[in-house]
Amino acid sequence: MLYSNGLRRIFSLLLLLSALFSGNQLFAADNRPVAVSLTAAERQWLKDHPVITLAPDPDFKPIEYFDKNGNYRGAAADIFRLLEKKLGITITIVRLKNWDEAMARFRNREVDLLGAMVRTANREKFALFTDTLVAVPGGIFARAGSPTDLTLNDLKGKKVAVVSNYAAHDIIRSQYPDIELHVVPDVSTGLAKASLGMVDAYVENMANATFYSQEAGITNLQMVGRTEFDYRWGIGIRKDWPELQGILNKGLAAISEEERARAIQHWIYIEGQRWRPTKTFITGAIASSLAGLLLLAINWNHSLRTLVRNRTSSLQRELEERQKAEAALKDLAGQLEQRVSERTAQLNNQIVERIRSEEQLKASEENYRCFTELTSDYVYKCFRSGTAPFRVEWVGGAVESITGYATDEIHQLGCWLPLVHFDDRQAVSTHLIGMVPGDMKQTEFRLITKQGEIIWICETSRCAAGPEKGGLILYGSSRDVTARRHAEDELLETKELFTLFMKYSPVYTFIKRIEGDQSRVMQISDNFIEMLGKPAREMLGCTMYEMFPEDFARKITNDDLQVVNDGKVIQLDEQLGERSYTTIKFPIFREGRNSLLAGFTLDITERKRAEEERLQLEKQLLHTQKLESLGVLAGGIAHDFNNILMAVIGNADLALMRINRESPAVENLHRIEKAAERAAELAKQMLAYSGKGKFVIECLDMNRLLEEMLHMLEVSISKKAVLRFTLHTPLPTVEADATQMRQIIMNLVINASEAIGDRSGVISVSTGCMECDRNYLKDVWLDESLSDGLYVYLEITDSGCGMDRETMAKLFDPFFTTKFTGRGLGMAAVLGIVRGHHGAIKVYSEPGKGSSFKILLPAADRPPEVSCSESDSADWRGSGTVLLVDDEETVRGIGGEMLRELGFQVLTASDGRDALEIFRGRDDISFVILDLTMPHMDGEQCFRELRRLKPEVKVIMTSGYNEYEVTQKFVGKGLAGFIQKPYRLAVLRDVLGNLERAT
Repeated sequence: MLYSNGLRRIFSLLLLLSALFSGNQLFAADNRPVAVSLTAAERQWLKDHPVITLAPDPDFKPIEYFDKNGNYRGAAADIFRLLEKKLGITITIVRLKNWDEAMARFRNREVDLLGAMVRTANREKFALFTDTLVAVPGGIFARAGSPTDLTLNDLKGKKVAVVSNYAAHDIIRSQYPDIELHVVPDVSTGLAKASLGMVDAYVENMANATFYSQEAGITNLQMVGRTEFDYRWGIGIRKDWPELQGILNKGLAAISEEERARAIQHWIYIEGQRWRPTKTFITGAIASSLAGLLLLAINWNHSLRTLVRNRTSSLQRELEERQKAEAALKDLAGQLEQRVSERTAQLNNQIVERIRSEEQLKASEENYRCFTELTSDYVYKCFRSGTAPFRVEWVGGAVESITGYATDEIHQLGCWLPLVHFDDRQAVSTHLIGMVPGDMKQTEFRLITKQGEIIWICETSRCAAGPEKGGLILYGSSRDVTARRHAEDELLETKELFTLFMKYSPVYTFIKRIEGDQSRVMQISDNFIEMLGKPAREMLGCTMYEMFPEDFARKITNDDLQVVNDGKVIQLDEQLGERSYTTIKFPIFREGRNSLLAGFTLDITERKRAEEERLQLEKQLLHTQKLESLGVLAGGIAHDFNNILMAVIGNADLALMRINRESPAVENLHRIEKAAERAAELAKQMLAYSGKGKFVIECLDMNRLLEEMLHMLEVSISKKAVLRFTLHTPLPTVEADATQMRQIIMNLVINASEAIGDRSGVISVSTGCMECDRNYLKDVWLDESLSDGLYVYLEITDSGCGMDRETMAKLFDPFFTTKFTGRGLGMAAVLGIVRGHHGAIKVYSEPGKGSSFKILLPAADRPPEVSCSESDSADWRGSGTVLLVDDEETVRGIGGEMLRELGFQVLTASDGRDALEIFRGRDDISFVILDLTMPHMDGEQCFRELRRLKPEVKVIMTSGYNEYEVTQKFVGKGLAGFIQKPYRLAVLRDVLGNLERAT
């Protein structure tokens, strides 16, 4: 033995020295790319997923691992590099702590691929697998001197080490429950425990065991058996990426056998399905042997002489012991003859007893056969020897009615396996192989009858030791459970459908149970869980009081009790926080009881808001239409009233010019003039309400206007009211009529003072500018196509009595007032003025909390205008011929007298057509005074025809409406001027004088 060990060491040393001088290039990869044909969809998928992450086992040598420099190495790593080259992709490598962490990250889809992964039934639940990367036999490893030729069935009750989450761990845990598993974190730990005797065996593939044994220097381990399964590693792929599975399989198919062999043999050496060390290990062993051989040569003679001397002494002792044994055997021979005689007599008695027992057994078996033929099951007895499959020895019962095969046909088949459905055959075979004496197990599988039908069999079997060494007997009873399995499948499908319904239901769905006076949640849809913001486990089984506020929970519970007690469907509107819901509840009848209910809840918040907005818009539209109708009426009345006042004021004005100033009638004429002016003011208010009042548009600074009005406002309000100004500077200008703006301010401030009354209070006047969008402008008064943009606001707020909703709804109605009779046009006029300026009003008020009025006017982009007084001469007179066109005879009469008073010759026409006839026949007409509103042909049409006849004609337009409203229609069309009715002689003189000076 010593001689042999020395030679081996010397030989090993020589090989090691040889290896040191040889190259370390183990294989050369074939760099010629193989074209992989990918579909357009697969190429697009790769484009959409540019980053694919791979999490290898960090310490799974030699299949895959990270070396000390952090590089991904091993057989799987080399194949992955070939795969990247074939597909033209790059796979991102992620280094994790261990295989457990890699599996956990993969399950959570934080990584996309697992490098070397054995396909098992459990793993197929969460992963897809490619074709095989590397295939290696599995082995059972134990300390030297242990029994050999073991299988996993021989490890029953033994301590067996497996690496956590490796394939062996998964398979043994599920298929060999009688093995006592010791889970270790890695291969090195498993090998170390087996080497130290801490476990009886360690199960691992041959490649890993070889590599790590060599690396750790473990020499006292041997492979004592093979596993029934091989390790076939594929690439684990995310379950939701089947496209990547097809792409990688194409890439693997493109790797040639030569390339694959070179990649694998660089790391793994397995020949003839036997465990062999790697080439490096063999080289090291040979080198060590050579070194030992050299040492052996040094002390050869001394060792050999010592060995011969010791062996001679040993042989002498053995000879003496043998002589003593022969003497003892002679003494035992006589004793043996006596015992044989005694034993022969005993055997004769046993033979007689056995014959009697066999006869009884035969009768018992006959009884048993008769009984089994009456049952709906079939029974059997099978036997196997060694690793041969089980063979049927006896079968009885309802075998023919279940399988369609007679008993003799079953005996001809020999075993059940050919009748088992192909998809279940491997599982049944594994189940049979795993049976050991004393086992009693139950399994279910599909069986194909003689008629070709597929049925389900439930089989209960018990295993016992056979009469021969290593033989097994299997007793079994089987029954047809097809109907039960179909019912279970239907129940499972129904449950899955119900689960999917609860998961994807677009409405909030629930099922509850009534227990006494409480309602508890049994099932709840996923969107309900999201809406309530609690995990499902925290809500299932909860009462309404455990889920909702007390008042809301009480209402829901009472409604649930009503549904169950009355057995009727109810529909309810519910409010939870700021959300509105409609719920439909109905009872579920079960076995004559009525303790369950179900329901659907719809979130109608947005629909309810839209309905409220629609109603608000309808109210605004009705109010706007009412105001528009009243405005048209007021404007028409004011227009006709102005024509009447034209005659009154004009005649009074002419009379005052012509009468003696000392005449008693002068006073009467002045009173007529004042009354007419008050009537004209009323007409102005009516026009202001209609939005067509007389506006003198200019660019105004609202801050300057308020500062000018400060003293007048202070003396106009109650002594107990305090007036406060908050003016924003700088403030953009607005295009507005200063007089009309003063009227708005005065009306609102006086109303605020009257709202405060005799109590002390504050009136705040503030200005500013703001960007307004459609959301802000949608709930204002006069929402008539206002555009987004910059608005200047004037806000007047008081601390007075405030207004309720009913008062606010009638706030701008004409002649509506909360004061004494005779008032009521003030706020209507404010509304008309704001509308005429294309603005809007926002009103905020609550009873007892005061009111706030915010006037919004479009901001202008021009600086404020500085007005200058005109110094026209009061005694100016003109000359020439004037054409006066108006459909009112009184207006033509008084207007003609005024023109003649100013020195003009006057021609009159009652409408546009008459005016055109007169204008065509005369060429001495200096200018035309044209009314805007006339029958047959109005002023606008007549103006266009006059310009067509004589482009340079001078036309002055008159109307009861304001200048801005009228002149907007003639911008850029050459209108010479405008006079608003009713006008006095002085106003007519100023307009005509300005026209003459301009020319």
